[in-house]
Amino acid sequence: MFSHLSVSHMAIAGGDVAVPQGGFNETVGLLGVDLEIADGRYRIKRILRGDNTRGIVSPLEQPGVDVKPGEYLLAVDGAEIKSAENLYRYFLNKAGKTVQLRVATKPDGSDGRIVSLVPISSEFPLRQNDWIESNRARVEELSAGKLGYIYLPDTSDAGYNAFNRNFYAQLDKQGLIVDGRFNEGGRAADYIIDTLRRVTLQRAVLRDAEDIRIPTGIIEGPKVLLTNEMAGSGGDTLPWMWQQTNLGPVVGRRTGGAGIGASTHQLIDGGSFRVPDWGWYNPRSGTWLMENRGVTPDYEVEIMPADWRAGRDPQLEKAVQLALEALKKVKSVPVRRPAFSVYK
Repeated sequence: MFSHLSVSHMAIAGGDVAVPQGGFNETVGLLGVDLEIADGRYRIKRILRGDNTRGIVSPLEQPGVDVKPGEYLLAVDGAEIKSAENLYRYFLNKAGKTVQLRVATKPDGSDGRIVSLVPISSEFPLRQNDWIESNRARVEELSAGKLGYIYLPDTSDAGYNAFNRNFYAQLDKQGLIVDGRFNEGGRAADYIIDTLRRVTLQRAVLRDAEDIRIPTGIIEGPKVLLTNEMAGSGGDTLPWMWQQTNLGPVVGRRTGGAGIGASTHQLIDGGSFRVPDWGWYNPRSGTWLMENRGVTPDYEVEIMPADWRAGRDPQLEKAVQLALEALKKVKSVPVRRPAFSVYK
């Protein structure tokens, strides 16, 4: 038993567990903001960006909620709040329910007003989306619009949906940064790898539009993959396949090393357990892959705490640098469009 305690994908969950006071139904309403203390009050420092098209709701960005960064949060449902108190006690069990906030541009509340909104129970999707969009904007800035950016949260449904949504929307880009950091895995990433390996096989002439490439979904320029120590399972196989197919350099930190998969079984008490019962291996070398070793990037770059606090991302910056350097070496091949046939 002890020889297998370090194996990946071994876990138990749920079942007959202790219930905390108040039950599992207690929630804390969250506003999707970063707060700071100023003048004895809570002041809104930043409002996180949501995406209503994907159900990622930012409460203060919803229609009719006119609140701006720099304004003070003075009261919740009539209860005055000061910075000496824990703000979140006023949002207990208010997630998903309409609350009234009193906000003002001045800490004394002389220009205060009431706004109604619905707090959320978790900020994780919102903060992840805000981080992704910040990365996309940073890549756009550093590359002067030449490079696209795609974040893959996993190699399951969410990851494939993110890839399809963002890859085909950026076919005008000359190169691509694929971000697989914190990737939670799921399935093998062969679909993503196969798509990124596409090359132009032919072109089509249209009467009333520019010529199109076949296959149409292609970014032919340089590609760089980001990964880190928090990527595992499918997040391990993604950089491994990337390196094996020579798609481009991998930047970041060595992955988690979860190379043994598992099947999940249900228990009568409502719980479940996972049994590690299959693993990846390389059929050419006859060696096991990734488990407890992970995948080592071509360029190892670490984000130090000081960088993170300063808002810098050295891994992302290195990826953009490598892609731009590779882009300079790309030789343009002229398209030879034939003349139209003349029939006699």
